[in-house]
Amino acid sequence: QKRIWKVLPQFQSVTQTTLTGHPLKERSMNKNFFCFDKVFGEEITTHSVYDSVAKSIVSSVISGINGTIFAYGQTSSGKTHTMQGSGSVEDGSENGKGGVVHMSAQDIFSYIENRKDRMFSVRASYVEIYNEEVRDLLDSNNILQVREDPQRGVFVNSEV
Repeated sequence: QKRIWKVLPQFQSVTQTTLTGHPLKERSMNKNFFCFDKVFGEEITTHSVYDSVAKSIVSSVISGINGTIFAYGQTSSGKTHTMQGSGSVEDGSENGKGGVVHMSAQDIFSYIENRKDRMFSVRASYVEIYNEEVRDLLDSNNILQVREDPQRGVFVNSEV
Protein backbone atom coordinates (compact mmCIF):
# COMPACT_ATOMS: atom_id res chain seq x y z
CA GLN A 1 0.00 0.00 0.00
CA LYS A 2 1.45 3.38 -1.01
CA ARG A 3 1.83 5.98 1.71
CA ILE A 4 2.39 9.72 1.93
CA TRP A 5 3.32 12.06 4.76
CA LYS A 6 0.68 14.57 5.78
CA VAL A 7 1.23 17.60 8.02
CA LEU A 8 -1.40 18.04 10.75
CA PRO A 9 -0.83 21.65 11.93
CA GLN A 10 -3.60 21.47 14.52
CA PHE A 11 -1.62 18.71 16.32
CA GLN A 12 1.88 20.02 15.44
CA SER A 13 2.61 16.67 13.86
CA VAL A 14 3.20 14.72 10.70
CA THR A 15 1.70 11.33 9.95
CA GLN A 16 1.71 8.72 7.24
CA THR A 17 -1.57 8.28 5.38
CA THR A 18 -2.88 6.52 2.31
CA LEU A 19 -2.56 8.34 -1.01
CA THR A 20 -6.11 9.62 -0.50
CA GLY A 21 -5.22 11.09 2.91
CA HIS A 22 -6.92 8.49 5.10
CA PRO A 23 -5.22 7.07 8.23
CA LEU A 24 -3.33 3.82 7.76
CA LYS A 25 -5.13 0.67 8.92
CA GLU A 26 -1.97 -0.71 10.52
CA ARG A 27 -1.26 2.25 12.79
CA SER A 28 1.89 1.66 14.76
CA MET A 29 2.58 3.75 17.82
CA ASN A 30 5.59 6.07 17.29
CA LYS A 31 6.27 4.70 13.80
CA ASN A 32 4.01 6.76 11.57
CA PHE A 33 2.99 9.74 13.72
CA PHE A 34 5.56 12.31 14.85
CA CYS A 35 5.16 15.57 16.76
CA PHE A 36 7.34 18.61 16.14
CA ASP A 37 8.00 21.90 17.89
CA LYS A 38 8.68 24.07 14.86
CA VAL A 39 8.96 23.88 11.10
CA PHE A 40 11.03 26.39 9.15
CA GLY A 41 10.64 27.24 5.49
CA GLU A 42 13.40 27.81 2.95
CA GLU A 43 13.30 31.59 3.36
CA ILE A 44 14.05 31.58 7.10
CA THR A 45 17.49 32.76 8.26
CA THR A 46 19.82 30.76 10.46
CA HIS A 47 19.67 33.62 12.96
CA SER A 48 15.87 33.22 13.15
CA VAL A 49 16.28 29.48 13.77
CA TYR A 50 18.80 30.24 16.52
CA ASP A 51 16.54 32.81 18.18
CA SER A 52 13.50 30.54 17.95
CA VAL A 53 15.02 27.24 19.05
CA ALA A 54 18.58 27.37 20.36
CA LYS A 55 18.83 30.65 22.28
CA SER A 56 16.69 29.35 25.15
CA ILE A 57 18.87 26.22 25.37
CA VAL A 58 22.00 28.39 25.52
CA SER A 59 20.37 30.47 28.27
CA SER A 60 19.79 27.29 30.26
CA VAL A 61 23.40 26.24 29.72
CA ILE A 62 24.59 29.59 31.03
CA SER A 63 22.58 28.98 34.20
CA GLY A 64 24.19 25.57 34.70
CA ILE A 65 21.82 23.13 32.99
CA ASN A 66 23.21 20.77 30.34
CA GLY A 67 21.85 21.46 26.88
CA THR A 68 21.72 19.69 23.54
CA ILE A 69 20.98 21.27 20.19
CA PHE A 70 20.10 18.50 17.76
CA ALA A 71 19.62 18.92 14.00
CA TYR A 72 17.68 16.14 12.30
CA GLY A 73 16.50 15.77 8.75
CA GLN A 74 16.93 14.16 5.39
CA THR A 75 20.12 14.40 3.35
CA SER A 76 20.70 17.87 1.85
CA SER A 77 18.03 19.52 4.00
CA GLY A 78 20.43 22.12 5.47
CA LYS A 79 21.45 20.62 8.81
CA THR A 80 25.18 21.23 8.41
CA HIS A 81 24.70 24.74 7.04
CA THR A 82 22.34 25.62 9.88
CA MET A 83 24.74 24.32 12.52
CA GLN A 84 28.07 25.43 10.99
CA GLY A 85 27.20 28.30 8.67
CA SER A 86 29.18 29.12 5.57
CA GLY A 87 32.86 29.73 5.10
CA SER A 88 35.59 29.14 7.63
CA VAL A 89 35.45 29.34 11.40
CA GLU A 90 36.81 32.88 11.15
CA ASP A 91 34.13 33.85 8.60
CA GLY A 92 31.41 32.62 10.92
CA SER A 93 32.80 34.44 13.91
CA GLU A 94 33.64 37.75 12.24
CA ASN A 95 31.28 38.26 9.32
CA GLY A 96 27.99 36.96 10.66
CA LYS A 97 28.03 33.94 8.35
CA GLY A 98 28.17 31.52 11.25
CA GLY A 99 25.67 28.91 12.17
CA VAL A 100 24.05 27.87 15.42
CA VAL A 101 27.42 26.69 16.81
CA HIS A 102 28.97 30.14 16.29
CA MET A 103 25.97 31.97 17.74
CA SER A 104 25.89 29.68 20.77
CA ALA A 105 29.60 30.15 21.45
CA GLN A 106 29.26 33.92 21.01
CA ASP A 107 26.41 34.13 23.54
CA ILE A 108 28.18 31.86 26.06
CA PHE A 109 31.52 33.68 25.90
CA SER A 110 29.89 37.14 25.91
CA TYR A 111 28.11 36.17 29.12
CA ILE A 112 31.35 34.87 30.66
CA GLU A 113 33.23 38.02 29.66
CA ASN A 114 30.67 40.17 31.48
CA ARG A 115 30.75 38.11 34.70
CA LYS A 116 34.10 38.85 36.33
CA ASP A 117 32.84 37.64 39.73
CA ARG A 118 32.71 33.96 38.75
CA MET A 119 34.93 31.22 37.37
CA PHE A 120 33.56 29.21 34.47
CA SER A 121 34.36 25.82 32.99
CA VAL A 122 33.08 25.31 29.45
CA ARG A 123 32.88 21.84 27.96
CA ALA A 124 31.38 21.06 24.57
CA SER A 125 31.24 18.14 22.20
CA TYR A 126 30.27 18.07 18.56
CA VAL A 127 29.05 14.75 17.24
CA GLU A 128 27.44 13.53 14.07
CA ILE A 129 25.23 10.47 13.67
CA TYR A 130 25.63 9.14 10.15
CA ASN A 131 25.01 5.64 8.82
CA GLU A 132 24.38 4.32 12.34
CA GLU A 133 27.75 5.59 13.60
CA VAL A 134 28.37 8.38 16.12
CA ARG A 135 31.43 10.38 15.08
CA ASP A 136 33.34 12.97 17.05
CA LEU A 137 33.49 16.01 14.74
CA LEU A 138 36.55 17.31 16.60
CA ASP A 139 38.43 14.05 15.95
CA SER A 140 37.26 12.56 12.66
CA ASN A 141 39.06 9.26 13.33
CA ASN A 142 37.10 8.66 16.51
CA ILE A 143 33.88 6.61 16.25
CA LEU A 144 32.05 6.82 19.57
CA GLN A 145 29.98 4.17 21.33
CA VAL A 146 26.45 4.74 22.63
CA ARG A 147 25.99 3.21 26.08
CA GLU A 148 23.15 2.81 28.53
CA ASP A 149 23.45 2.87 32.30
CA PRO A 150 20.67 2.64 34.92
CA GLN A 151 22.09 5.70 36.73
CA ARG A 152 23.10 7.88 33.76
CA GLY A 153 20.62 6.73 31.16
CA VAL A 154 21.69 6.70 27.50
CA PHE A 155 24.99 8.49 26.82
CA VAL A 156 27.78 8.71 24.27
CA ASN A 157 30.96 7.22 25.69
CA SER A 158 33.84 9.60 25.08
CA GLU A 159 37.25 10.12 26.59
CA VAL A 160 36.71 13.85 27.23
